[in-house]
Amino acid sequence: MDRLSFSKFIIALVIIGLMSISCERSDLLSPEEQVTSLKISLSGLNNPAPNARYVLWAVYDSAKIELYSEIDSFKVDGDGQLINMDYDINLGVLQKMHTLLVSMETEDTIPQPSDYKVLAAKVKANLGTFSVGDDYLLKFDVANAKGIYRLIKAENSDKITGIWFVKGDSVLKPGLDLPKAKGLWKYSAYIVKDGKRYDMGDFVSADGADGSDLYGAPSFAFPGENFLKDPESGGNLDLDLRGAEVYVEIIPPTLRYDADGDGKKESYPPFELIMFKGQIPQDAQADTEYELTNNSATFPGGSMEININLFK
Repeated sequence: MDRLSFSKFIIALVIIGLMSISCERSDLLSPEEQVTSLKISLSGLNNPAPNARYVLWAVYDSAKIELYSEIDSFKVDGDGQLINMDYDINLGVLQKMHTLLVSMETEDTIPQPSDYKVLAAKVKANLGTFSVGDDYLLKFDVANAKGIYRLIKAENSDKITGIWFVKGDSVLKPGLDLPKAKGLWKYSAYIVKDGKRYDMGDFVSADGADGSDLYGAPSFAFPGENFLKDPESGGNLDLDLRGAEVYVEIIPPTLRYDADGDGKKESYPPFELIMFKGQIPQDAQADTEYELTNNSATFPGGSMEININLFK
């Protein structure tokens, strides 16, 4: 054996010895003593419908098939208060889990979440943050999204009567950084002028028209509205949008329930999400782009942490 081979042999013996000592000092706990816990903190959730509950799910893959494991169900006391939960979870589930999911459910026993999924957190390095923008739900960067609108002037008038969520000149692009809504999710926009709300309609994509032209014919194939006519009288609406408040909201999956027994179902949204907001300047000009404020700092959310202790 040459000198180099002998040195490698000695190093290998030292490493094996150190590993043996380490194993003796770090005794593996018995299965009964091993601790695998999941800590959850959530805030911003409304009370669910009287016939519903929130359910926390572990989402994991097995043989390329997505599976769900119900962890717990809970209700909310008060509006938006912080909820702290701590669970002992099977180690096998924790190791395979890639997402934690919160849904609203009305059935007592279900094998998987319904379409009323409202918050999710991707698990990375045993940590995660709950968000409506998680890849499992809307899949976008909520905090850095931007909202742009353009104003339109009425013919033969200096009044600003149209607002459209579009940007660009020769090539028009969506003015709202919103992904195409999935499942029961959707978006909506409205203005408030002199204390009165004017809805612009719901939409599922910022790159397409909304579902309303109640106040006038559209100017663009994007969300927005021309406020020209009074839908009740059919006459001129006589509205100038300068000074109006502008809101763009994300509408989550919402359960409806007849709590009073009068045959009318009320809505029980898990939360209210004003994604963008702003006010049209008093000196606003037509064919000019203005930016809205990102309001996502007020959104519901939370955190999760996995703790695994296998050794003494």
